[in-house]
Amino acid sequence: MSAPLVPDYLDRIHIVLSRTSHPANIGAAARAMKTMGLSRLTLVSPNLMATPMTPQPPVFRPEVAADFALPEESFILASGAADVLDNARIVADLDEALADTVISCALTSRRRELSAPLQTPRELTPELLQAAQNGFQVALVFGNETFGLSIDEVQRCNRLLTISGNPAYFSLNLAQAVQVVCYEIFSQTGVRMTQLQAEAAPATHAQVAGMVAHLESVMQELDFFRRRNGERMIRRLHSLFARAEPSSEDIDLLRGFFRTVSKRAGQAALATQPSHSSKGPTMTQEDKNHTCDVTPAAEMEAEERELIIDDSVADLIEYADGPISDAEIEAERLHLSDIKPKPEDH
Repeated sequence: MSAPLVPDYLDRIHIVLSRTSHPANIGAAARAMKTMGLSRLTLVSPNLMATPMTPQPPVFRPEVAADFALPEESFILASGAADVLDNARIVADLDEALADTVISCALTSRRRELSAPLQTPRELTPELLQAAQNGFQVALVFGNETFGLSIDEVQRCNRLLTISGNPAYFSLNLAQAVQVVCYEIFSQTGVRMTQLQAEAAPATHAQVAGMVAHLESVMQELDFFRRRNGERMIRRLHSLFARAEPSSEDIDLLRGFFRTVSKRAGQAALATQPSHSSKGPTMTQEDKNHTCDVTPAAEMEAEERELIIDDSVADLIEYADGPISDAEIEAERLHLSDIKPKPEDH
């Protein structure tokens, strides 16, 4: 099954990273974006710090912003999302980044004395997707790893967004925050990961009916229905497989198993038959009558009564007008157990 297409309106949703300091976070954010179908990345005045992988980070110069080149560390952390970094816009200030947007969301984990209502990604995403579908540009603005967004940057946005978390310890990494928001956006697009589902043809009515008939035949061979309500058991099996919604492969597997059971049962029956070449003493009819069933009569009667009680309780459940509680079922079982069989007439 081919993978579903990512909606093209996601191309109107921009991730804006303002004054990011760690090269790895830029690459990891790009990877998080691409994983969730987003590709429009904007970097505002990146202020990269020195790291073991990038001991001499590039210096951003506002007057030649477009000439800024990300270090290799960012591309390594981006993994397969290097194209997101290659196509990233690099601008000198937030006003330039938001110039074409209609909705701009400031991400914050701090209390802000602003009039804009604070919303979670799940709450705000429907509005963002609707705007993007209508052809408008949308931006999600993330601040510096240490200080977040400044008051001035927050005021330039018209939505306030926060990610819910533990109030006692709320410390998401920048790339993690980007991942959470991007996931919420993608999860509400309606795209289903159908390419990950196994392709299996559902079994037809005739296939299921044939399989149950095959099972019934094997159960009869094994004398499974002895002192059991076979008709009711087959009805239950039909109901069971209807709920299971088996595939054609499931039916083939079960019928193969039934054939093996039937074959082994036949072999076992042949193995227990006396050999015609045996020279042992011939059993009389009286001997055979005495060896047919060695089960004590009392034990057989108890087993028979238990099977009858099970069938009666099952019928009570199956044909009741409404739900029956466990207490009512147990009361019925005790009632049936107390019934004494009538003495046979002699």
